[in-house]
Amino acid sequence: MFKLGNIFIVSGVLLILLSAIGSILNFLPEIINSYYLTSTGTIFTCSGIIINKRGPLDRK
Repeated sequence: MFKLGNIFIVSGVLLILLSAIGSILNFLPEIINSYYLTSTGTIFTCSGIIINKRGPLDRK
């Protein structure tokens, strides 16, 4: 579970950075808007943090 959370956090941060760089340099196509990338990156990052904060599923 923790690996999945880390993957979500890293991919979310990369999407946010891509949208920031893309809005500055204007290399993203019109279909991929930077707002979509930022919102998706935020959701991925928050999901990864929530997954990492959850307790283990092993209940005794």
